[in-house]
Amino acid sequence: MQDYVWGWVIDEYENVNVENILQNANAHLILMDVKIAGKVDIKKLGTEIKDIEDEYESDEELPLNIEKEYVDEIVKAINDYVQLVVVYTDSNDKIAEAEAYTSYVEEYDDWSEQMESWYEPNIRFIFSDGTPVDGETYLNDELDSFFDALNDFIDDLNEDYDLDLDYVDPDDMTK
Repeated sequence: MQDYVWGWVIDEYENVNVENILQNANAHLILMDVKIAGKVDIKKLGTEIKDIEDEYESDEELPLNIEKEYVDEIVKAINDYVQLVVVYTDSNDKIAEAEAYTSYVEEYDDWSEQMESWYEPNIRFIFSDGTPVDGETYLNDELDSFFDALNDFIDDLNEDYDLDLDYVDPDDMTK
């Protein structure tokens, strides 16, 4: 009888490249009456990002100026092969176009007690008047509107049915 040892050998799966499996994809995210939808050329995007990663591969942390170049190239690849728009779900009217951009992040690390900084790809929405709004801000505003509407509904239920339901607080949901 042979003993079975449970385990996962990650090395067998390390070199799976999704761009060799999928070619193109359509994607969407719906939040209330807003939908972010678009197309992704997965094969070209995956190949381009792999080439960029190979070019900048290092055992050391990249200097900040080189890290910015690296992220700029990743952002260019995303913008070349990912097309996203923001539309109203009920009318399909376009609200904005989405684009990737390089963002600079500074954060204080409590453990090391040092300020850390880096560059990373991020997304922003460009509205018809040319105004850019970063994706996190826009989605947070939409979520705030959702919770406001939900709490208004709770007010109505409490009043109409003499209930004592508590408001939904998004900050309590993350605890």
